[in-house]
Amino acid sequence: HALTLVRDAETPTTIYLNPGVYSPTTNGEKFPIVLPDNVELIGDESENTILDAEASANDQAAVMIIKEVENVRVANLTLTGGSSEGHGCTGGGGLLIAANDMYNLFQGDGGTGVDVVSTPLIENVIIEGNHSYNGGGLAFFRTHGPVLNNVIIRNNTATAFGGGLFSYGGGFTMTDVTVTYNQNQGNGQGGGMMLAGTEGTFDNMTITNNTAYESHGGGIWTNNSGDNEEGWVMTNSTISGNNGHWFGGGIMFAWSHPTVINSTISDNTSGWGGGGIFGLESGFTLKESMVSYNSSSGGGGGIYVWGPLYGVAPPVIEDCIVSGNTTGNIAGGIGLEEYVNAIITRTLVVDNHSANNIGGINVYGTYAAFNNITVSGNTSGGGGIGVSNGGHIDLTNSIIWDNTGDEIMFAGGSSTVTYSDIEGGFDGEGNIDADPLFTDAWIGDFTINSFSPCYDAGTADTDGDGNDDITDYFGSAPDMGAFEYCAGGEYVDDCGICDGDNSACTGCTDPDALNFDEENIFEDGSCLYAIEQDVWVSTTGDDSLNTGLDADSPFKTLTNALWRIAQSEGSPYTVHILEGVYSPSTTGELFPINTKSHVNISGSGEGITIIDAEETHRVLNIIENESISISDLTLTGGFANIEDEENDRGGGIYMSESSPVLTNLSIINNTADDDGGGMFLINSNPTMSNMRISGNMANDHSGGMFLWNSNPTMTNVTISGNTAIDDGGGMYQLDSAPTMTNVTISDNTADDDGGGMYLNTSSPILINSIIWNNEPVSIHVNGNESPDISYSDIEGDWQGEGNIDVDPLFCNPDSGDYNLTENSPCIGTGFEGANMGANAVGCGTLSTEKDVIPLQFVLHQNYPNPFNPVTTLRYDLPEDAMVTITVYNMMGRQVSTLVSSQQNAGYKSVQWNATNNSGQPISAGLYIYTIQAGEFRQTRKMIFLK
Repeated sequence: HALTLVRDAETPTTIYLNPGVYSPTTNGEKFPIVLPDNVELIGDESENTILDAEASANDQAAVMIIKEVENVRVANLTLTGGSSEGHGCTGGGGLLIAANDMYNLFQGDGGTGVDVVSTPLIENVIIEGNHSYNGGGLAFFRTHGPVLNNVIIRNNTATAFGGGLFSYGGGFTMTDVTVTYNQNQGNGQGGGMMLAGTEGTFDNMTITNNTAYESHGGGIWTNNSGDNEEGWVMTNSTISGNNGHWFGGGIMFAWSHPTVINSTISDNTSGWGGGGIFGLESGFTLKESMVSYNSSSGGGGGIYVWGPLYGVAPPVIEDCIVSGNTTGNIAGGIGLEEYVNAIITRTLVVDNHSANNIGGINVYGTYAAFNNITVSGNTSGGGGIGVSNGGHIDLTNSIIWDNTGDEIMFAGGSSTVTYSDIEGGFDGEGNIDADPLFTDAWIGDFTINSFSPCYDAGTADTDGDGNDDITDYFGSAPDMGAFEYCAGGEYVDDCGICDGDNSACTGCTDPDALNFDEENIFEDGSCLYAIEQDVWVSTTGDDSLNTGLDADSPFKTLTNALWRIAQSEGSPYTVHILEGVYSPSTTGELFPINTKSHVNISGSGEGITIIDAEETHRVLNIIENESISISDLTLTGGFANIEDEENDRGGGIYMSESSPVLTNLSIINNTADDDGGGMFLINSNPTMSNMRISGNMANDHSGGMFLWNSNPTMTNVTISGNTAIDDGGGMYQLDSAPTMTNVTISDNTADDDGGGMYLNTSSPILINSIIWNNEPVSIHVNGNESPDISYSDIEGDWQGEGNIDVDPLFCNPDSGDYNLTENSPCIGTGFEGANMGANAVGCGTLSTEKDVIPLQFVLHQNYPNPFNPVTTLRYDLPEDAMVTITVYNMMGRQVSTLVSSQQNAGYKSVQWNATNNSGQPISAGLYIYTIQAGEFRQTRKMIFLK
C-alpha cells in the first residue's frame, strides 16, 4: 500500500519498515513487491525486518522485483520465502533485477531483448530460503548498473542454474557479499553463482559450501564472460568448501576470460576434473592467489584447463601458490590439455599429489611457457612435470627439485629448458643441478638465500631475443625459482622492495582522484580531486600547500593549476595568473604546457604576466580543445626542436583541431626547428584579437605564423620582426582562408620568398590592413588561389578596392612601435573611414618643424615590453622642465637613472640597455620606471627577459 502512494514520485521517497515479519499471513502483504523509481525501502536491521513471500510451487511469487529504475535503494532487510519456478530462464526467487521486458533473451541468442541500465543499490540485505528455476536467491537479467554491498545469499535452491545467484548479460558491482550453502538441484551449472555473459567487479567475496548437483561449478560457473578482454574481475575473495559433481569444484570458466586477484581457492572438490578451478576453452587470469587443498577424482586437483581456445587469450597464472591439492588421476597441481598455451610466472607448485601420474604440472598436447616457477615436493607415480602427446614447454629461471619420479617426464613431448635448476641435470644453457637450499621447505618456505646456487643465476632475457624481458629483480641477474631473493636484506615489503617500508606502493587508491595510481596498495589520504571553480596562480604561490582557490592561496605553476581544475562544459572555469615571470628557473614550470577543453586561461596583462619556456620546449600545446579562451599573457622563450611532425613546429603555440579565443597576447622571441616560429595551426579556426607576434624565428617556413587548413579570424594583430630561413617571414598559409581585419605585417624577413605572407593554395581576406617593409616582397602567391585584399596599404601596389601603396608612417618601427603618426595616410582611409593597421594613432606627425609641442605630460609604456636587452621609453613634455627618469627593482632599490637634466618641451625618448648605474647587467625580472617632470610624476612597469 505504501508503494502506491509514491509510485509516481519525481524525487526519492524513503519508506521505513519497523522490525517484524511482513507476509501474506501476518499483515496481508502482497508479493512480489515491485519497486518503481525514486524509492528507498529501509528496514531496521536485516535480521529483524523480514519480507516473507510464503510462496510455494503451487502459489508462486518472488519476494521482490526491480526493473529499469534509478534512485532505488533497498537496505536492512531479509528476503525469504520466494518461489518463482515460472520465471523460467529469467529466474530470481528472492530478488529479481531485470529489464522491463524480463522474459526476452538477447537478440544474439535468438531473442528480442537488449541490454538495459538499472541502478538499484542493495545493501545490508539477507537473501535466504528462496527457490527459482534460475538464481534461487537473486537473478540479474540483462541489466547493467546494480550495486550490492554487504549482502548474504544463503540456503537458496535453483532447479537449473545458479543456486544462490544467476546473471544473464549482467554488469554489476558486489562488495562484501557472501554466497553460502546454496544448491542447484538439476543438471544446470553453478551451485553458488551462475554468471553468463557477465561483467563487473566483485571485491571481498566469500563463496563457501555451495553445491552443483550433478553439474559443474560448485562455487561459480561462468560462461561467455569476456574473450580477449577482461570479463568480470574478482579481488580479495575466498572460494572454499564448494562441490562440483563433475568439473570445477570451486570455479568453472567456460569460453570466458575473467580475472581473479589476491584470492584463496581452497578445500573445494569435483568429481571429474579441476578441484579448485576448471577452465574449458577459457583464458582466465589468476594473480597473487592461493589454490590449495582442493581435490578431484579426475584430473587437475588444483587447476585443470582444457582447450582449444578458439581465439580467446590464453590463461595466465602469476605470483600464485598451488599447493596441497590431490587428484585420483593425472596432475595433482595443474593440468593443461589441448592447445591452451598457458603462461605461468613466479608461481610455486608444491606438495601436490596424484594417485596416477604427474604430481605437479601436466602438459598434454599443448604449448606452455613457465618462467620463474618452483615445482617441488609433488608426489605421484610419474614426475614433477609431465609433457606428452606433442606438448612442448619453455622453462626458464625455474627450480624443479625433489619430486617423486622424473623431475620432468616425457611421453611424446618436448622442451626448451634454460637457466633452471633441475635435479638430476638437464641439457640447456645456464642449467644447473644443485640443491637450491630452500629456506625451510619442511614448513613450506621455498624462498632462497644468498648462499643458494640459484641466487642471481637466472637470465633477464627469457625468450632469448637479446632484449631483457625481466627488469624487476635484485642483484646482478634474476634468481631461479618463484621468489626473488632480497639481496642484502631480510625481507621484501608488499611493494616488492627489498627491506622496504611499503612507501613505494602507498598513496592515493581512489580511481576517481587525479593522482590515483593503480600500483598503490595502501591509502595515505593524499588523493587530490578536480577543483570545480576558478583557480589562481602566482610566482609566490605553492602547488603543495596552497588550495589555489583564491589570490591569497594561489598555486605556483600553470601546469599544476591546469591539472587540478575541473573541465566544466558550457560554463568553463578560469585559471587566473597573477603578474610575474613563470619559467623553469623562476617557478619550476614544466613545458610544453598542455591546455584542456572547457578551461580558460587569463593573465594579469600582456607584458605583465610572462610565460617563458627558456628554450626547454615550446610554450603551449592547444590540441583537440573545445570552448577555451586565453588572454592577457606574453608567451616567450619557446623552442620546438624535437624531430617529429608535432614537436619541431610552433615554438610559441602548437594548435591542432581547436578553435580557441585568443585575446591580448604577445607571442615573442620563440623558435621552431621546422615551421611556425611563433605559432603553428593545423585544422584550427581560432578567433584572435589584439595580439602581437614578434621576433620569432623558424628554420623552415614562417617565422611568425604558419596556417595549414586553418581559417582564423584575426583582428588588430601585429606580425612584425619575424624571420624564416625558407618562405613566409611573417605568415605562411597552406590550404587556408583566414579573415584578417586591421592587421599589420611589417619588418618580417624570409630568405626565400614572401617576406610578409607566402600563400600556398590559400585565399585570405584582408581589409583595413598594412603589409609594409617586409623582405623579400610583401606577398608571394603560389597556386591558383587569389587573396581578397581591400582598403589596405600594401607595399608593391596590390590591386583592390580602396588599396594604397604609401609609407604608413609608423611612429617608431625600429623600436617595434607600429602606432600611426597623426599624419599617416592610413588614418581614415580604411573601409567606411576606419583606420588601417592593427594599432592606433600613437604619436604626433613626422615633421622637421621644432615648435611641435605636446598638449600634456605623458609617460608611455616602454617598447618592446618584455624586452631583451634594449627597450625605448617615450615621454611627452608640454613645457620646459627638470626631468628625472629612474628605474627601480621590485624591492624599491634604485637600479639606474636614465635622465636627470633640464629639458625643453617636446616628444622625447630614451633607451635603456638593462644595466645598472655601474654599467653592470641586471637580472631578469619586473622593474618600475618613474618620471618626475616639475610637479608631474608617473610610474609604469616593464619586464626584462633573458
